Amino acid sequence: MINKIKPIFLRNKLLIKNFSYLSAFQIFNILIPLATYPYLIRILGRETYGLIIFALSIVTYFSMIINFGFNISATKDVAENKNNNNKLNEIVSSVFIIKIFLWFVSFFLLLVLIAVIPSFRENWLLFFLVFGMTFNELLFPQWFFQGIEKMKYITIINIISKILQIKLLIFLLHIC
Repeated sequence: MINKIKPIFLRNKLLIKNFSYLSAFQIFNILIPLATYPYLIRILGRETYGLIIFALSIVTYFSMIINFGFNISATKDVAENKNNNNKLNEIVSSVFIIKIFLWFVSFFLLLVLIAVIPSFRENWLLFFLVFGMTFNELLFPQWFFQGIEKMKYITIINIISKILQIKLLIFLLHIC
């Protein structure tokens, strides 16, 4: 029985490795807010924190527009063509061109919201700063790394960027 289990483990080594990296990434994504939110609420106050969360939720919609489901469809296309460099180049180029177009559409929509809605206009700088988070959706090809089954890079880059974000946030809160 044990001899049968070992070959299955060896055959699925990459799958298990990728699953482990994605699990670590998800656990990290769950723990970070649990650690930072109470601190932010205490430092910023409920009203300011609520305004920031509202801006983040609006920008999350823009991120979904920019992503346009590429984390599913492009991942599938990359996985099916990971041994065909010409097709991979075509897929990556197409996805980036579309994402750049969608980013500009989203930015235009944000400008319209700021021009039309008074509460957006009052906090225009906050919305622009938070909109900067869409660059992650635009520039980081998570779908590509998933398609070529290199979850290690996704996990390492995202954890490092989150740690840097937290350090920058704490630094900015202390100087303000």
